[in-house]
Amino acid sequence: ASMISRVRPVGTPPRAGQLVVYYSRADLSRRRLPFANEALVLSTIRERMRAHARAETLVTFTGRGETFADQFRTFSRASVVVGAHGGGMMNVVWMQPSSARWADGGA
Repeated sequence: ASMISRVRPVGTPPRAGQLVVYYSRADLSRRRLPFANEALVLSTIRERMRAHARAETLVTFTGRGETFADQFRTFSRASVVVGAHGGGMMNVVWMQPSSARWADGGA
């Protein structure tokens, strides 16, 4: 089974207004994600959210054009953050302690 198929709910149940944040690097000219089909990754996240009856809203974060306050608001509402390693993942410091984080360090 793939890693994504083994994802299970973690932490406390999500509260209304919480987010699942996908940290995208698709808009970067260098250091893009090693997988070519980001749409597949996003659809898999949506599928797993439905399968586990997750009530959060899925949002894509790039960090481009967002103020510090925007980043704080997004990540402080995140119950789950998924993304590749990198500077944008530093925003997980704004998450609640019971939240989940997953970063792929690459090959």
